[in-house]
Amino acid sequence: MNSETPQVIYDVFLCHNHFDKPKVLTIKEELVEAGIRTFLDELDLPLGHRWGDYLPVAMDKSSSSAIFIGDRGLGNTQKKEILHLRGNWFIRDIPFIPVYLPNAPQIIQLPDEFDFLVRKDYLGVDFRSGGDPDPIGKLIRAIRGTQNDRAGSTHPPTQEDDLRSERGIDYKPLRDLLKAQNWKAADKETLKVMLQAAGSEEERWLNTDSIENFPCTDLRTIDQLWVKYSNEHFGFSVQKRIWLKCGGRVDYETEKVLGEAVGWRKNDSWKWSDDITFNLDAPTGHLPWFIFMWLFDLGFGWGCSSLASRLVECNI
Repeated sequence: MNSETPQVIYDVFLCHNHFDKPKVLTIKEELVEAGIRTFLDELDLPLGHRWGDYLPVAMDKSSSSAIFIGDRGLGNTQKKEILHLRGNWFIRDIPFIPVYLPNAPQIIQLPDEFDFLVRKDYLGVDFRSGGDPDPIGKLIRAIRGTQNDRAGSTHPPTQEDDLRSERGIDYKPLRDLLKAQNWKAADKETLKVMLQAAGSEEERWLNTDSIENFPCTDLRTIDQLWVKYSNEHFGFSVQKRIWLKCGGRVDYETEKVLGEAVGWRKNDSWKWSDDITFNLDAPTGHLPWFIFMWLFDLGFGWGCSSLASRLVECNI
């Protein structure tokens, strides 16, 4: 990127056909929930600016672009945006991400100058049935410039880990286990440090008060380590995002739906340790697991929902 590049203030420019706006809005909400700074036409237009004048400015101030394709193909304004954004792609070497919406046909026909968006040798994000298993996660990783394929990821850390704690907890052992992708040992270590942070080592359990008052700094540290070293496949914030999709309530029915979504339940029954998958082939949000199943064993049947609610309060 040269010295004349405009200052980046958006993580992604959402380029879409106006017919697809309702579907794009749903995806935008999930991106914002994950901390992504989005620009979506007049919805994100700063006060005092005209939409037509500010549009190229927003494109130039975005560090990536997502090109949404649905059943109506590309809109006229969208085509102009794509040409501008593709120039940024070549000049500034920023991510340029085709996104196939749920209503997009399996075989997409585009004009010749835009057919590169649907070529098999050009990787995109597929929200269609039978497409990517975790399209929103893949899109987030693409926007942030991390690897598209989580399996076997060895993406090196780009900055030193934040290991802060309000309670003086040493998070280096957890960090080292996650860095080595020793997921099972890291899962148990997570319970250990959470008991320490909650001051519940002697009791050996966490109750609702412990979770509702769990220190935000420590919760953020634990989550960031899981998210970073799993390439955003595991972590409390990942589970929170799924919990919100499942209704976002702290009750057992929501917990059951969440359990199905993250692979903790099968055939209306909860899985035990022998059935948990401690590798990156597990469903998104599958880990951490041990602390929640341990809470179930104590009769606390909405541990993940309660913790997800605490993450919302801590803005994690």
